[in-house]
Amino acid sequence: MTGESGPGSETSDGERVLYVDTRTDSVPDRLADRLADCRLHHETGVEAVTAAESESWDGLVLTDGVAADRRSALLDAVDCPSVLYASADPATIPAETTRRVETIVERETADAPSLLAEKIETLVGQFPDAFEDARASALSTICREVTEASALFVVGDDGRLCWSNHSFEALFPVDRIERSIPETEDFYARLDAIVSAEPDDGGRREIGARDGPVENHSVVVPTPTGTRYYVHQRHRLASVGDGITIEQFEDITDRVRRETRRRLLALLVEQARDGLYTLDHNGVVDFCNESFAAMLGYERGDLIGMHASEILAPGELGAGQRTVQSLLDDPDAEGAEVDMTFRTRDGQHRELSIHYTLLSTGGDTYGGLMGVARDVTERRERTRQIESQRDELSTLTRTNALVQDIIGSLGTAASTTELQQTVCDRLVESGRYGLAWIGECRGSDDVIVPLTSAGAWTEHLDEIELRDDDGGTDGGPVTRAYRTGEVQVVSDTRSLAALSPEGERALTAGFESVIVAPLRHGETTHGILAVYATEPDAFSQRIARSFAVLGETIGLALTAIQNKRLLQHEAPLRLAFRSDSADACLAGVARGCDCTLETAGVVETSDGVVQYLRVDGAAPGTVVDTVRESEVVEDAAVTRTDGDSLVELHGPSSLGAELAEVGARLVETEIDPGGARLVVETTGDADLRSVQTVVERWFPDVTLVSKRKRTQPESDGERSPLSPLTDRQREVLRAAYLSGYYDWPRETTAEELADSLGIASPTLHEHLRRAERNLLAGVLDR
Repeated sequence: MTGESGPGSETSDGERVLYVDTRTDSVPDRLADRLADCRLHHETGVEAVTAAESESWDGLVLTDGVAADRRSALLDAVDCPSVLYASADPATIPAETTRRVETIVERETADAPSLLAEKIETLVGQFPDAFEDARASALSTICREVTEASALFVVGDDGRLCWSNHSFEALFPVDRIERSIPETEDFYARLDAIVSAEPDDGGRREIGARDGPVENHSVVVPTPTGTRYYVHQRHRLASVGDGITIEQFEDITDRVRRETRRRLLALLVEQARDGLYTLDHNGVVDFCNESFAAMLGYERGDLIGMHASEILAPGELGAGQRTVQSLLDDPDAEGAEVDMTFRTRDGQHRELSIHYTLLSTGGDTYGGLMGVARDVTERRERTRQIESQRDELSTLTRTNALVQDIIGSLGTAASTTELQQTVCDRLVESGRYGLAWIGECRGSDDVIVPLTSAGAWTEHLDEIELRDDDGGTDGGPVTRAYRTGEVQVVSDTRSLAALSPEGERALTAGFESVIVAPLRHGETTHGILAVYATEPDAFSQRIARSFAVLGETIGLALTAIQNKRLLQHEAPLRLAFRSDSADACLAGVARGCDCTLETAGVVETSDGVVQYLRVDGAAPGTVVDTVRESEVVEDAAVTRTDGDSLVELHGPSSLGAELAEVGARLVETEIDPGGARLVVETTGDADLRSVQTVVERWFPDVTLVSKRKRTQPESDGERSPLSPLTDRQREVLRAAYLSGYYDWPRETTAEELADSLGIASPTLHEHLRRAERNLLAGVLDR
């Protein structure tokens, strides 16, 4: 299919442009309407190559739909500028094609036919005229410099001036030289007076080797208003008359200054930290400095001649062309600044801030552009990091406030269930998290199950059962948190889908990140707290630390509730242990003294604990001496010798104190030469493994003999008289009773008791008075 359209298609005037495409659409007609001085000839068939070879064309337009072999044949057949009208990303067009065309115009660019028409007219019409103008201007400049800047002086052998085309005074600034110029007809005397200064200030210097009679010098003439520079050539013509010499001077002052400025500018350009480059009217790099080349990882010589599409990221060429078009549409605009993404030599992307300035051709056509590039990749990255840190700090502040609020509410919880529900509700009510649940390890199979929850998706929690040994430390976040006692964060729940069905269900529910904090106090892990967010990366390391504090606080509160229930005898679980190990606590003392030792009580002091033991079968003093020799405790003393024989042992800790840390209470201990037997009480929801671990530290090879649950808790009417007392009052009152303070005569004085407990005597009396008053009130008021 062939055809010509556009203004002037009926005449022979105007340049002829061959447009080759593989499809028929409205682009040729729209393009022809926009071409003012060109006739458009449209080819879509195999005759395109024949038409290109048989006729003369001023321009060629190809689309990327034309097959590669036909494109190559068409480009070989014509001798005119060519344009590639591309619908694909220029970065995907073979380099063989992009290097053979003058420019590329993207078909998908807004109002692409207008830009294409502008490119065609620029290529086929305007630049030849600009070249002719430039050539004529250059020739005119050369002629003017030859006639105005060169001076000839014909000098005889006597030094007299025979002829000149300029006067001496007009060529040299005699009136501005600060030294005496002799009034003489001797040309050389006057010339020497001008150029005989010191080398640093002026003079005549050799600038070329002698070539026959010709001598070449430079002449530098310093003046108060600036140094002037000349090229001096001397021609000796001995055969003319008595001999003459032609002295030729060319004033190159302006040229030297221009060259100096040019070199200075070139130096500034090369040393500039900003990248500088220019594109010609076809979008080809025709200049760049080292900084620009370094930004993109190229040598400067490699960039020269490359099309902009080869160094721009995909999609950026269209953005650049739109910027150019906006500048063409606004002639008053001095330039435009735009951020663009460039592609480095190794395929990486760099963000550059470009200031565009169009280069004028002397007319209204597009002659290329100059770009000043500044690499803002790192600055943008720092900005993003600062914004991220600011968001993280804001999130951290709100999270810490939430955690503190939750911690503040834990003290009012009367039961474990109420405490757990309060935590879950507060987390979800904050609006930051979509789901929160607390799970505990239940049953002989060590299965972690959700017990309390709040938020969305809670109906599916009943389907979750996780063994605490699933996968070990490499398993899911719940089991890892429970086993390791460390907070676990999953920033993207897609990583869970490959591990377990729970991860897939979390994705289905729309949760993208999760944090799991162990509820741990000391050696006891009560369970885990799992919190889900609907956005990824919701839990930073700082937020994770806040949740670790929350988990520890919840663990402490749960332990406190367990201890409170133990004190109130709320259906505790009674555990009986037996150890026949020779290394059991105080077993060596019992064997050495051939006696039996029973626990009478434990009192905590500021420096540790005081443990009271009943002694049966040996003198208390003998037991104390044996204990001191064994160095199993820090100190020991005899407390009572009449009636119940008691000794007190001072140490940093005791079995009873450590059991209290895991929510258990030491009820009874009996150590004899054959081993040890002890009874421990705890609540039904306590971590029994932690209890047994504590017992095993004091009594190696211990065996759990029985486990029995009390079925009848004490009623309010049978409440202990000790209930009104505080924990500290109970400890001091028990220590006073065990040490014989209330015996008659007293086994221990108040000063001795206070010293044993590590407190002042007035403090001891204050505790005892208040304990006695509360005890009597609990008995007499019943």
